[in-house]
Amino acid sequence: MRFGHHSIFLLCSRKRTHSVRSYFSRCKVGGKGGHQQLGALVAKPFLQWKNAIEIFNRHQKTEYHHNNLCLAENFLLIHSGKHPDVTRHYDKGNKKKAEENRKKLLPIVETIVLCGQQELALRGSQNSGPITLEEPLHNDGNFRALLGSRARSGNTDLKIHLKTAAMNAQYTSPQIQNELINICGEKLVQTIVDRCNASQCFSILADETLDVSTSKQLSLAVRYIDVEIGGIREDFIGFVKIHDMTGGGLGYDGAANMSGHISGAQAIVLEKYPKAVYIHCSAHSLNLALAKACSIPAVRNCQGTISSVCNFFRASSIRLEQLKKNIKDSFPESRAKSLLPLCETRWVERHDAVLRFVELYSVMRDSSQAEQLLFTVLNAGFVVTIHILRKLLSLSLQLSKTLQRVDVDIFGSLQYVDNLLEKAREMRTDSVKEFQEHREVVQELFKFLQDSVTLMEEYDMWCRKWKKIPPAEKPSNALEAYLVCDGQFFPNVKKLLQISATLPVSTAINERSFSTLKRLKTYTRSTMKQERLTGLALLSVHRSLSIEPDFCQSVLTQFSSVSNKRCGVLL
Repeated sequence: MRFGHHSIFLLCSRKRTHSVRSYFSRCKVGGKGGHQQLGALVAKPFLQWKNAIEIFNRHQKTEYHHNNLCLAENFLLIHSGKHPDVTRHYDKGNKKKAEENRKKLLPIVETIVLCGQQELALRGSQNSGPITLEEPLHNDGNFRALLGSRARSGNTDLKIHLKTAAMNAQYTSPQIQNELINICGEKLVQTIVDRCNASQCFSILADETLDVSTSKQLSLAVRYIDVEIGGIREDFIGFVKIHDMTGGGLGYDGAANMSGHISGAQAIVLEKYPKAVYIHCSAHSLNLALAKACSIPAVRNCQGTISSVCNFFRASSIRLEQLKKNIKDSFPESRAKSLLPLCETRWVERHDAVLRFVELYSVMRDSSQAEQLLFTVLNAGFVVTIHILRKLLSLSLQLSKTLQRVDVDIFGSLQYVDNLLEKAREMRTDSVKEFQEHREVVQELFKFLQDSVTLMEEYDMWCRKWKKIPPAEKPSNALEAYLVCDGQFFPNVKKLLQISATLPVSTAINERSFSTLKRLKTYTRSTMKQERLTGLALLSVHRSLSIEPDFCQSVLTQFSSVSNKRCGVLL
């Protein structure tokens, strides 16, 4: 037998009781004409069970029972989702409005991301007020110019937005730009953090430099194994402006305030994370070793002469053109067009400069008009020294390039160092000590291996596995060994291999970020705020992440949580 609304409350959960009661309280039900008093089965408990069948049949024929039965069935249809209610219609309206707003604001986000990817300055001399669809009289910046161009080129939604939106809802102001740039940076960093968390093992790389405003910028990056691609990644995660030059305010480096065991950054980090391992950049260590090896007066004077000759030709367009003509006449098939300057920091480029000088020696000798330089380069001591320097730099060239690769590990780098030392025994003993700390790190890993009986036995079984494998099929580095290691049988060895592959070798990724810094923070953009700088740098460096189809949509979604509160814009 079917009852009216009084039976619905027994069928619904407690969460729905209030909504059900509210639903029926809005319905005016009653007997004929709506004036009949409601008693048993409706407003009072039913007690006359002796005459129940007769009373039920009479109740079933009443008008208010049929009315409430219809209301109950309608409620159940709405509750089960088979029939939309008023709130659904309201939500549909909001959804449609949100889709329209997204179409208007998405081009703004895409334009900011594009400027970041291309390292374009967003602002111009005129950076406020509404964006008109006419060509501006003054340079109003790349951001506003690109938006205007998109609106004129057929983006109807953006065009309507720029023409009709209120001034406090244009979403093109510098404040909104900064907010969107920060969100972009946060999302990119979060992606990298998620990868690091999935890896469960990572290294932090740090290096610092001066920007155009003479502020110290600390570049931070992480090195880890990406479990999705099965390869090593080194990802830039941001710039930090340095105000404190003590060990507590800086990251790792070879300087005393970095590597000091008492008050250096190394000691401060070890207090919080006792298992952290400090490693000085191997490429920097190699540069120090080469610098010491080249500190012999004859070699130092030879490099000074090379720089003077390069500057002599580069200082005059006439001399430079004469040199190019002589090169073309003497070596028509050569790709060399001129001399290369000696780089102060990058020894790979210094090797190329010395090699080019030796290659063009005969042409340059015939072209030189400066008697003093001519006498110097014709001196036997200079000729002998430059060939020794070329040989020395050629020996270290491959090591310099290897240390800058992402996939190199500390074991592989030490193997390259040993090979180099076998060929260059004439290097100073002090220079060899620059790599001693890297050997100590490896020794610590083996000490950890020997202290653990379980790990030692597991490592022994791991070695036995590879004894019968041909050398050509064996892994060549820690990463390859990690990828083929079965974590179920060798869990500790796999973790040790992961640590070995994750240990940093150089801070080449940080030095590459310095190039981005120089392109972003220029003389005309020297007052850029730190958050804006980091956000734009992340968009530039991590272009592959920011060009994903849903990136701009996700930025807009996060931005909407703030914009809804401020301007009531539904996104």
